[in-house]
Parts: sequence; structure tokens; C-alpha cells
Amino acid sequence: MRAMGRKRTLLLSLLLACSASCTNLQSSKSHDSTIHYDNQCLTINGHDMVIFSGAFHYFRCPQGLWPERFAKIKAAGFNTVETYIPWNLCEPQMPAGLNDYSKIDLRGVKAWLAMAEHYGFYIIIRPGPYICAEWDHGGFPGWLINKRPANFPAEKVWLRSDDPTYIAWCKHWYNAVCPVLASHQITHKSPGSTGIILFQLENEYDYSGMSEDVKMSCVKSLAECATANGIDVPLFTCWTHSIRGNTDPVLSKVFDSCNFYPGWGVDRTGADMQTLRTAQPNAPMMTTELQGGWFTSPGDEQVLRPDSDHYRHDLVPAQIQNLTLFASQNGDTITNYYMLFGGTNFADNAAQGISTSYDYSAPIRENGGVGEKYRVVQALGDFIRAHGPSLARTTLVDCQATTGSSDVTLVERRGTDGSRYLFIRTNQHQSSRYGTAHLKESDGTEITFDYELPAFGSKVLYLAPGQTDPARGQWFPQERPPIHRPTKLPHEVTVTDIHSMPDPTPLNWKPMANGTFLPELGIYDSRFVYYDATLGISEDDLNSATESPASIFSDNPVSNTTDSSSFSVHRSSLTLKIDHPSGDHMIVMLNGHRIEPIAQTGETYYSPGDYLHAGDNHLRLLYENTGFANIGGGLEKRAGVSNITLTQLPGNDRAISHWQMHLIQPTDHPDVALHEADQANDWHDVSTDNLEAAQLRQHQWAVFQTKVDVSSQQLNESWTHLLFSRIDDEGWIFINGQLIGRGLRWDQPVNCDARSALHAGSNTIAVVIHNNDNGGGLGPVSWAPDHEPSIGSVSIRYADVPEISPKRWPQKNSAASESLLNWYRLTFSIPATPRAVWVPWLMRIHAHGNGFLYLNGHALGRYWEDGKQTDYFLPDNWLNRTGKNELTLCLRAVDQGSAIESATLVPYKFYAEFRH
Repeated sequence: MRAMGRKRTLLLSLLLACSASCTNLQSSKSHDSTIHYDNQCLTINGHDMVIFSGAFHYFRCPQGLWPERFAKIKAAGFNTVETYIPWNLCEPQMPAGLNDYSKIDLRGVKAWLAMAEHYGFYIIIRPGPYICAEWDHGGFPGWLINKRPANFPAEKVWLRSDDPTYIAWCKHWYNAVCPVLASHQITHKSPGSTGIILFQLENEYDYSGMSEDVKMSCVKSLAECATANGIDVPLFTCWTHSIRGNTDPVLSKVFDSCNFYPGWGVDRTGADMQTLRTAQPNAPMMTTELQGGWFTSPGDEQVLRPDSDHYRHDLVPAQIQNLTLFASQNGDTITNYYMLFGGTNFADNAAQGISTSYDYSAPIRENGGVGEKYRVVQALGDFIRAHGPSLARTTLVDCQATTGSSDVTLVERRGTDGSRYLFIRTNQHQSSRYGTAHLKESDGTEITFDYELPAFGSKVLYLAPGQTDPARGQWFPQERPPIHRPTKLPHEVTVTDIHSMPDPTPLNWKPMANGTFLPELGIYDSRFVYYDATLGISEDDLNSATESPASIFSDNPVSNTTDSSSFSVHRSSLTLKIDHPSGDHMIVMLNGHRIEPIAQTGETYYSPGDYLHAGDNHLRLLYENTGFANIGGGLEKRAGVSNITLTQLPGNDRAISHWQMHLIQPTDHPDVALHEADQANDWHDVSTDNLEAAQLRQHQWAVFQTKVDVSSQQLNESWTHLLFSRIDDEGWIFINGQLIGRGLRWDQPVNCDARSALHAGSNTIAVVIHNNDNGGGLGPVSWAPDHEPSIGSVSIRYADVPEISPKRWPQKNSAASESLLNWYRLTFSIPATPRAVWVPWLMRIHAHGNGFLYLNGHALGRYWEDGKQTDYFLPDNWLNRTGKNELTLCLRAVDQGSAIESATLVPYKFYAEFRH
């Protein structure tokens, strides 16, 4: 995610050597005998390998807990671990220029690499620059958006493009991180040592929306930079189809891989594996992310329970075994679980819409505990440890197989020594299967055996070379013994020592100009920020305001059909316009009174009511950044309150309603689609008020259409722009058949000047929309002015909230309901546990308000009042086991103000262990 280091200049001969070691070889020979690959597997120091790996993100686990996590991974039979490196975590502050590496800190990743090697692991490294990972900004530093060139097209996404300025900053990151990683490659160590074996470029580039030319240009630049900085282990990508079979001299040395999260639909992954194999026949089959669980949003149910090994219904232990063996039977020899250990999104590092817990339902849970899923991967590890070299060289055998059940399949793979691996599985997850399987090979050899499979079961029958008698075979994976757990455990404790106080008045106020975003002010994270503004207004402007400005945006739907009076000039209303990113929150106080947003136009327009007066008015705002996206155009969110304006708007609702939708076939010609839709009679009414209802499914196309009557007087007014709050994902806007605009980014509103296409009378507005991913469609649409007049004068200053807790607490609780931000301190002690017994702890919190939590000075995560995460894992090494502990929260008031309703210290009893 973030980076550090200094650029190295290498000799041409070293460059050539690095290039040769990464080539998509057609044989198992390479210039570098340490590591190379062919179309079956990696060969390391002369040994063919099945890479059995799991994701363990060093930044999602406190360093003091790494040894325990590594020990559990080792005990489960894994030979490799994988991690991203988040650029934004390593370089949180903006450097002075491309050659300034003084802001980069790579001590965390260095320590993790050294410890992974100490525990005997190979390492798959994924330094981005884009990592996704449900991490804020997808790993990009918040300051990077300041580097976007002013002349880069506004409708296009700059991050992940091949713009020279963007590429230059990616090279800045690689110049820093790659030399550090180079020293940890196995090619730089003595034979038999562990270290980095694979290096990923970019991440899931197929989902970027970039053209093939752009993707190839960017990946090539990254590959050249990595090689120039000493990376000489194989380079790979994931979900970047254009890499497959690429003949470019640089890109031909990179191979692609897949990521799979199928739930019950394991069989669906087979087609993608075959496509990958066909497209790059000279590379091994690799799954960079094989489902180890799934992340949660704040509104999702918690998956980590204090008293049970709970999983999503389609992520039971049988699923991970079925998926793993299915990948193996298809020739996958490099397998990496995402996640093997999930961890925690500490501080405010979770992407927008992602919970603090990143438990992921992974085999090793967020708290370090293990259950049935761990026992399954441990058994798989035993199998791979015993048969990995043979499995790495197996090939699919052409044979006839019957199982007596339509949902049970049988596949044979054979090793070079004649070993047989008979993969038998069922895709039926409701009940068990048993029967007799019969296999006939092309040479006439027949093998018959009985099988028993649990629901969604999958097994392998191993027959030694020359052996065809199933009775002399061996079944894998072999079940591991149950986990013996302690029973004498402490009980939960109600926390009663709770102190509260309002946030102290900021002292670090700084002036800012209208039109300035937080990244430009040097604030790149998601902290709370205060704004203070003075609004100067004359007596004449004040007297022109209506008594009920909220009627401008009535909640009641109105007809699009209007007569001339509906656009006549009425007395103006003063409205407060505050610009900030959609989805973020604010509390707005005007002259000491809280004012609310006006409903139908989002959260940018506010009614000042009767609180304005002639002269200077005081405006105080608390801004809550709800986080940054980890994918798409939302990566480029410019957080903060960028403009505060007092303006005059006519007193009429301008929402455009009565939309209809007609589904169409995919097309390269939206005008043709529009013509075909005109002939259709299967239109149906849709509401654009709530796009979360997902009018369109993934990959669907549709035409949205409505009619409006426009008067001659409206054509002479300034309200002839169309404001589309959201066109998801891309769309073409027509008025009376004339194309007037296009939306290219689902996360950005589209403002079109419609005047030239409108005429007096009835007009047709139509939008052709293509939804690429997830749910999509059309959001609220309204008439907008070509400009909004600014009334009076505005001066603004800001102050952030950088402290993790107040330095002094009053003797008595003093949190006030009218305060914008309140602090709460919970003091507690950890109950004693029996000797040789380990139990992890959580704090269960029920509170009003949104905000952040801190444990003994460590930034623990984020609390959402409307979220379902109430349990927060307390890392062992952050706790004081023999004295007092402090959990501090800062909460902004929401509908019910802010308050701690209850707090309970709870042991994760199910995950307790005997430790000697």
C-alpha cells in the first residue's frame, strides 16, 4: 500500500539476467537455477513444488502477535505466506518530489519479511501500487490525488491509468520498495533459504475499466521498473487477461492468475481455469486468491462469535476443502487462500463501507483462535506436505468414470512415477452421498471402489505406483484430531467506570479558501474535521427570503407536466449550499442552532430557517469522512467541505419523475438502441429515488425515459440544465433524440446543458444505460440552474481532530447532547485466567453516535451507530493483563445524540486454548 527506499541503477548484464529468470519458459530450465517455472509448477532449488499459501497481512495484526500467527500457519502445513504492501501506510505524508523518499517507512514490512523467513516460509509479495484489499484508497496515498494533472480529462479516472505523471509516481513507490524486497528474494540467499518467490504487478486490473492498451502500458512500466530495481523472481498478475500469451518482450515474462470466491458454486471456477490454461500454456496454474472467507460491511451480521465457530452458510469447513481439491484436480499448483488469517482494519484504514473487523471467517480468526475450518486446512496441509512433489507433476488422465450419482464426479490425475490421485467430490450441499465408483482408463485398466462423502464432500484416493487395488490405497485428507479446549474460564464483566466530556474547542484553526479540499490542506485520512465560517449578509438580502424555504424541495412527488406559472419568478429563498462528497456526513450549527439538510437534493442544501440575521452569522460544522473507496472512480474522492455558499433559489420543486424503463440488448450504438426502444410496448414504471433497489443487474442494458412539458418562459430562465445524481455505470443522455451528454463514472453526478435540445411543449428525456458491475441504473434527476448566485460574503477556517483522547478529563461526566463531538473513557481490568490457559477478549459496545475507538492509546477502529458490529477484538499485546485498561471513544452525535448505552468485557470462550 505504501512504499519507501531509493532507486538503484543496475548493470545491463544484471537486467538481462533478471529478465531471463522470469520468462514464460516452455521447459523447466532457466538462467537462474534457484527458481523457475514451466507449465506445471514452480521449481525451487531443483525441487518441484506445490505452493500452499495463505494471506497474512502484516498491517492487520499488531507486530507483537505475529509469532503466534506464524506458528499456527506453520502447524497447519503451509509452506508459503502472502501479503500486500499498502503504499499509503508506508508513505502517509506527501513527499517534496519524485526523488524525496524521506516520508517512507518500511520498517513494518521488513520486520514481517524477516519473521516469515525465520519461520521457514516462502513469500508471495504484492506491493501494488493498487491493492484493493478493502483498504482505504485501495492502497494509494491520500496525497496522490493532488498530483493529478489539471489537463487530465475530468470524466476519466486518473489512478491506475497510464498517464505519465501517474506512472512516474508509481515508479517513485517501486524505486523505494523494490530494493528492500530484492534483498529478501530467494535468488539473493544461499541454497535452501526461504524468502520471496513471486512478485505481483498491479492487482485485478480487468476490473479497472481501463482499456487494454492502457493496462498493458502500465503493467509494462511496472515490470521494467521492478526489474531495474533488482526484482528477479517471477513476475505475475491476477485477473489481467491481456497478459496471457502476450508476445511483448517484457510482458511475455509475466504470467496471469485467477481469484475465486464461489461460495457453493465451486464448479463454476472450472471454466475460468481452463481459459487460463489455454491462454497461457507455458505457465503454471495459479490461484492468487482462493476463497478463505469473505469480508463484512458495518451493516452485516458479525461472523466472529464469542461462543461458537460461526460461518456464513456457504463458507462452512466443507466448502474450503471442496474448493481446494477442485483447484488441485484442475492442475492448480500455486494456491493462496484469501484470507488465511483475516485480522482487523485498525484506525480508519478500512475502505468505505467495510467494517473494522476483517475476521473474514478465515481459518485463523481475527482473535488468533482456530476451529473446524482450521482443522480442515491443516489436514489439506498434511496431504500436500506428503504428496506435493508428486502432485506438482501430475497430469489429467483420459478415462471413463461413473459414480452412480449425477452430482458426484470422479477425476484421475497421474504422477510421473505412476502414482494415481482419484479426486471424488459432490456439489450437493444439503445431504451426504455414498455409492460405488468405477473408473476405466484408456489402456483398459479398471478401478472400482466404494465412497462416502458428507454434504459438499471432497476426497482423494491415493494409489501408489503400480497399485490398482483400492483396498491398498489411502484416503486424503485425513481428519485431524479434535481441539481440546479448557472449560474453567472467566465470565464476562459489565463495565461501569465510564467517563464522558465534550470535545475541547479546537485551538489549531487555520484559514482556507472556498474551493479547497482536505487533501490540499494536508489531511489525507478519515478523521473528523471542524469548519468555522462567517457569513455576512445585508438587510436587503435577508428581507428577500421567503418564510418557508424548505418548500423549494418538497418531499411530495410532482408531475413533470408544468404550465407557464410553474416556472414564473417568485420571491427568492436564501439557501445554504455546502459542497462535500456524497455519503459523508455533517452536523451544521448556525448561530448556535442545528439546521438540517433539505431532503430531495441530498446533503448539500440546508435551510437556515429563521436563524439568519443581518450582519455576520456564525456557522460551525463537524464533518465526518465516511472513508475512501477501494475500487473504481471513488478512489479519487476529494474529501472535505470544499464550498460554503449562501444562494437564492426559486421556490419550486425541480425533481423530474415518472420514469419508465425498457431492457435492451447490449449495443455499441446507443442511438440505435433508443430507436428500437421507441417501438417497444413493454415499458414499466421505475422509481429513481433509491438506486439501492438496483434497477439493473450486472451487465444489463436499459433505456430510461420520461416526458416533460416546458414553457417558453422556462426556456428564457437559467434552469435548463439536467442534473443526474447518478448514472450507474455509464450512460448516454438524449433529449428529443439528440445526444446532449454522457456519464462515464457511476460515482460522479452528471450536469448537462439541455437548452439547445429543448423546445416549448412536450419533450422526451431518454438515458441509455449500461450497468457493468453489481447493481446499477438511474438515480434522482432534477432541473438545475446554469449558475447559482452567491449572496453576501463567506470566510472559512478549519481544524482537525488529531488527538486520540483529551489530555485532561473533568472530575464529573460532562458530555452534552448539544455538543458536536463527545469523548467517552471506559476503564476496566482483565479477569485472571488459570495458568496455561489462553483466552482472547472483546469489548461489546452499544452506543449512539459514529466515531473512533482507542485501546490504551492504540487506534482500534471505527464505530457505526447503524452498524451491526458491536464486538471489538482487544489485541492481547495492547492489553494490560494486571492493571487498568482504557478504551476511549470519540462519537459525533447522530439522530439520538451520542451516548454509551452499555459496555461489556467478554471472553471468546470457544477459542480458548491450553498453552504451555
